[in-house]
Amino acid sequence: MKTAGEILKAGRKEKGWTISELSKRTKIQERFIEALENSDLAKLPAMPFVNGFLRTISSELDLKPEGMVAIFRRDFGEDDKGKVIPNSLEKKDKGFRWAPSTSVVIGVLAMISVFGFYLIIQLKGLLGVPSLEIFQPQEQAIVGLEIVVEGRTDPTASVSINGQKIKKNRNGTFSQTIGLSEGAQTVAISATGQNGKTTEAVRNVQVKK
Repeated sequence: MKTAGEILKAGRKEKGWTISELSKRTKIQERFIEALENSDLAKLPAMPFVNGFLRTISSELDLKPEGMVAIFRRDFGEDDKGKVIPNSLEKKDKGFRWAPSTSVVIGVLAMISVFGFYLIIQLKGLLGVPSLEIFQPQEQAIVGLEIVVEGRTDPTASVSINGQKIKKNRNGTFSQTIGLSEGAQTVAISATGQNGKTTEAVRNVQVKK
């Protein structure tokens, strides 16, 4: 059973393209394309970025983007930090013994961390502009009539795509499928904080049937 990387490599070679040529077409760095093709997980970024790379490369190679993401997810998952790992990877028990004093210390530190994080988020929401990071689509990407817009903002901010407010996850990440008309199109994403301040990002894409 072929991996997503093997399928992408075969598709690239069928087009007669080098990794460098594919990189120029997709605006994705060569090292990430090579890491995907070879399933070199240590050289890949977090899973949301990988999903975006898979969709962009698949679209360029005339493969089904969502199908390629599904194949990749069949073999690989992510840990609690978003790092890509094999689905078969199991955490090994290193023989650590949990003592009551350890529970108290961990509990206190956790409470301090949660309160500090909450305070930072609230202050940022009241004083600054919200952060906005777009994972997908890439600038000047060639896409189909439907695309998935993925990104991340502050947990307290609201997100809109082309003027339409969308739902996001509690951690600030979002993923929304939108329809576009054929030709050159612009996707405008905005994040608005509790203080009314807005951060905007624009992606220009080429839509093909």
